[in-house]
Parts: sequence; structure tokens; C-alpha cells
Amino acid sequence: MTLDRTVPPFAPIGLAELLARAELLTRTDRKYLLPGADLPVLLRALPTGTRVLEIDGRRRFAYRSAYFDTPGLDSYLASARRRRRRFKLRVRGYLDTGQQFVELKTRGARNTTVKSRFPYAGSADRLDPATRDLASSLLAAAAMPPVTGEFQLTLVTTYERMTLILPGTATRVTVDRELAWQLP
Repeated sequence: MTLDRTVPPFAPIGLAELLARAELLTRTDRKYLLPGADLPVLLRALPTGTRVLEIDGRRRFAYRSAYFDTPGLDSYLASARRRRRRFKLRVRGYLDTGQQFVELKTRGARNTTVKSRFPYAGSADRLDPATRDLASSLLAAAAMPPVTGEFQLTLVTTYERMTLILPGTATRVTVDRELAWQLP
């Protein structure tokens, strides 16, 4: 079943309006994994007035995320051990537009996610020295434990995403499909 057949006829919302209503750089995340066959039921259960991100007539967008960690896997181990002080560092690529951003996610108060995001023109698979320094200073400012060693590429993911915004709220629902993981 293709994603196009599973999506009810939601009204479109442009990127600028979506960001104005729900940029969500500080937020609470919940992630669910469900069988593709259940997606139409979920989408039909969304409230009337739900809108879908549409850019140039497209409602599905390709992403590539290159994740970075230290040689000691500080980011991974903090997450695996459910540490309150943890981080995620990646270069997010928007494959349909060619844009890239460095994103650093940390944990804030009350289990919120705090994302810092910067345009990035470097190689998606390597952080330039200025970006490594910026990431280190942001981690220090967020009171993260010091990292051990240089950041290196540890994982690459690709997927297709559809973004919905629920009416009367700043709530976004993202539906990711065609997920693939690759080790460097």
C-alpha cells in the first residue's frame, strides 16, 4: 500500500505557517512503531481540521540523517542507560531541497527535548572543526557531562516523512516510512 492511498484528503499547510504555529524546538516527543496496515485507521481517526505539510504540491519528503558520537559512544550509552543528561548530534539533510542542518538535541526540564539547529554547508558525513567546537560549547552550556574524544559518524538513516498538524494546537504528527539504517 502506498502512502498516498492511506492519507485522507487533509487540507494543506505551508512550511512557513507550520513553523509559525508549531516550530517545536522545545517539545515532548512520543514515538510509536506500528504496522503499515494500521496507518489508514490511525489517519482516519485524526480530528477534522488536521492539515498536512505541502510544499510545491508534494506531501512526502525524503530525509537523510547522519548521526555523530564520540569514540566512547557517549551519546548512545547515555540514551541506552536512560540518563537524564543525554544528547543527540546529527546532520539532517532534506533530500528534496538539498538543505542541510546540524542539529543538537538535549534533554530539558520535565523530559522535554531541546533542539538547537544551524544551517550546514559541509560534508554530511563529517563535521568541520567550527561545528565540532559549536557542538561542544552547546553541550557545555546545557550542563552535559564532558564528552570524550572527537565526534565521528556512527549511523546514517534515510526515510520518507509526512508531517501533519492537529487543529487548535501546536501538535505535530510525523509519519515516517521506508526507513533504512546504514553503518559507516
